[in-house]
Amino acid sequence: AFELRQLVRPPHTAQYLCSWTGLSMFFVLARTPGLLSVLLVLAGASEEACEAHTSDVQSSALLQSRQSLGRATHSSSRSSKLVDRLLAEIGERSGQVPELDALYRDLDQLFEDAGEAVFEGHTSADGALAVQTAQYDAWARLPSSRTICETGFNAGHSALRFLALSRARLVEFDIGKHAYAKLAAKFLQDRFPGRLLNVWGDSTVTLPQYHLDHPDMKCDIIVVDGGHAYDVAMSDLKSFAKMAAPGSILTIDDTPCSSSWCAGPAKAWQELVELGCIEQTQEVPMGSARGFTIGRYTPCAHLA
Repeated sequence: AFELRQLVRPPHTAQYLCSWTGLSMFFVLARTPGLLSVLLVLAGASEEACEAHTSDVQSSALLQSRQSLGRATHSSSRSSKLVDRLLAEIGERSGQVPELDALYRDLDQLFEDAGEAVFEGHTSADGALAVQTAQYDAWARLPSSRTICETGFNAGHSALRFLALSRARLVEFDIGKHAYAKLAAKFLQDRFPGRLLNVWGDSTVTLPQYHLDHPDMKCDIIVVDGGHAYDVAMSDLKSFAKMAAPGSILTIDDTPCSSSWCAGPAKAWQELVELGCIEQTQEVPMGSARGFTIGRYTPCAHLA
């Protein structure tokens, strides 16, 4: 455990607070960006001064639980009012989170009642996937997350979190080959009316067509988690480039990892990085079978 008071006194200035290292450490302390404002005020920094950094710095690999923080800080005899204030802030914010567990239980019960087994991977708050799930949660809570676009709806687990933890509109592209996908879509549309649009079919066809039909629609968060073939991943990345809002966050699933299904997404991503079309900001390995990488689109003739 580290002393919280060490983080909010000189020489930990606004410059440090706005750095990747400083903000990443603060996101260790809570699963919500709401805590950041408290820390910045205490340090005499301006939250606005850090706005350009906050889209990149939710370092999921370092996240700890609220319970661990409580044990670590209150075990010290020198626990201060600052610690108590921070813990109170975490508790207050966490109380505002919808009952995700209940929603997941209802969704899984729907699949069980219909005799549907979920065949492909999905987000989870347990195990290695908790790292990615925590990152998605942080993105969902960003005020700039007005429209979230994703390829690979599958059983709707990540979509559920995005909808429950934000006020964003969600546009999902999925081939729809599993019956449970459409069950999940109806479940979420009923619970979050007017906020979820599912576009069914091959994303190499539906994504370009959707952009042609809705040229003014822009995505603030872009998740590429659809087909694992190189040509599909490349097509999705190219199509989303035309739909990316200024300052948007881009992430691709199943890279870095070494399993066979990771090769296509990894190759497509790396090629666009080397062409200067994507600026990579972070990669998060989660074992041989899973991982995700984060970046942003940059001006590039190849994507024009």
